[in-house]
Amino acid sequence: MPKFDIGRCFTLPHHQNFSFYFMAANKFGRYIWLVDLIRCHPYITFNEISERWETCGLGDGKPLPWKTFMNHKKAVQTIFDILISCDASRGYGYYIEDADSLEGDSFRSWLIDSYATLNQLQADHQLEKRISFEKIPSGNKYLQTFLQAMRQNCVVEITHQGFGRSHASTFQVEPYHLKVYNRRWYLIGYSVYSEEIRTYALDRIQHVSLTDVKFQLPKDFSIEQYFEGCVGIISDPEYDIERIVIKAYGWARNYLSTLPLHESQREIASDDESITFEFSVRPNYEFFQLLLQQTDQIEILESQWAKDAMCQMAVIFCRTTRNPKMHNKSGINFLAIDFETAAAKHASICEADICVCAKLHLRKLEDIYMV
Repeated sequence: MPKFDIGRCFTLPHHQNFSFYFMAANKFGRYIWLVDLIRCHPYITFNEISERWETCGLGDGKPLPWKTFMNHKKAVQTIFDILISCDASRGYGYYIEDADSLEGDSFRSWLIDSYATLNQLQADHQLEKRISFEKIPSGNKYLQTFLQAMRQNCVVEITHQGFGRSHASTFQVEPYHLKVYNRRWYLIGYSVYSEEIRTYALDRIQHVSLTDVKFQLPKDFSIEQYFEGCVGIISDPEYDIERIVIKAYGWARNYLSTLPLHESQREIASDDESITFEFSVRPNYEFFQLLLQQTDQIEILESQWAKDAMCQMAVIFCRTTRNPKMHNKSGINFLAIDFETAAAKHASICEADICVCAKLHLRKLEDIYMV
């Protein structure tokens, strides 16, 4: 099945002026509106679509012409690879074929959701100051350069200084994938120097330039497989995918039900006071961070080493908070935990260069944050 092509809607000759560009962007917004409407209201009839069109603010306030509807439906299939069909047995209602596939495509879902909201803002300007979006504070500076490099399969040369590093390093990377996590952009790529796939935060990149060197994205590379079982941007296949079971109480029950901590999260039991969730994850540092955010509203049932590790982290946090003398000279606190034995010690970044990480070993800071 062909990939949808956003460029088909926006690629314009250089001599055309801004008004032509605006018209193309407006058409794009109409296509998104149609997809979003049918996705949210399966088996909606043409008359109902036309009525919604009159009040959506994207048209001229008149009913949607049949010919325009058919043209939009065809454009949606061409650009987004989304097929809108009609079911005569359901009152000639329109629906999206293979809707589950659309919901499973994170990029297309994000694009449609984002542009659908933008459509509403465009249609009703008085709402502009009444809707706020979460900003990504940094990392956007070189985003277009990386997108161009990925499009042309060009090796990039980056100057990068990871946290905990005293100086920056310059090296070449084959850009494979861009990922947003926790309000930061990350580049996943093959490091020519270290000869392995690594993850780089864009807000720690000081300079990037395209090279004339070409590369081929490996046919067997899959971002889903690369991050299989992982939480966040730390990918470490050294740690097996394990079954973790937690019980949530109070506000955490509904919070975790509506906003899962991981795609593998599954409800396996519930009663009037709690809900029990099961996870299949590589229990890394960021997974434990998410669990700690639930404070006293969760209980770890399985596995035992995860229970011990969480308890030990809580004990050390209390000790550090109560005794300011435990802070190191640099003012930075890191907890070095061997999850196999749940033994922990207070360590200075200057002395140990380590942080809370995975199950079996103490790992260096550079390995965790992928400098």
